[in-house]
Amino acid sequence: MILQVPEGKENIGHHYQARILCQTAEAPQTGQTALAFGVSLASRLRFSVGSAGPAEVQRLQKLGIYQMLNFTLEPDSQYVPGEVKPGEKVKLSDRGVRFSLINRATQALDFTVKPVSAPAGMTAPSGYPFGDPSWLKVLKPKIKSPPESIKGVDMELEIPDKPEVRGKRYTFVVQAGLEGREIPVEVFGRIYVTVAGEPAKGDSK
Repeated sequence: MILQVPEGKENIGHHYQARILCQTAEAPQTGQTALAFGVSLASRLRFSVGSAGPAEVQRLQKLGIYQMLNFTLEPDSQYVPGEVKPGEKVKLSDRGVRFSLINRATQALDFTVKPVSAPAGMTAPSGYPFGDPSWLKVLKPKIKSPPESIKGVDMELEIPDKPEVRGKRYTFVVQAGLEGREIPVEVFGRIYVTVAGEPAKGDSK
């Protein structure tokens, strides 16, 4: 394909998209009775003229806010020692698992910390699919973080007592996001869990 935008300033700063359709040609006429199938595939091409696209602008704005404020959720990933029994509430700090929300900025920040579904682009390691965020609970989701401070994030995990989860491994995602910002800025941490019990018949870890 060749993309050519007409000369002139009227298109600068605008964003466009085109729908591209690829489909099979009509069946040839043979004079015989036959059953024919057609297949088509559609896609979209998006482009911006003379400027960054909306997604890239938001990414750069997020990056600028993050670099200016400078906060992290550490460690970015951790394993829960041993196995978690289905149907039991487990306070993860009792197993040495908790996040630290570190505010290195010179201003106070307000955060919301919560379990979330995996954001776009995040993949789970092999054998650890993403678990249901509702199984994980942040005990104090609203955190006021003074300048240059560290706040602990404690969590509680309850895996439902169902045959299909026994013996499985899961990844859970925790998000710490800034409150009161027009453009959301978040950092993420991951927790890896092994569920006690034998896998259901015909299933594997």
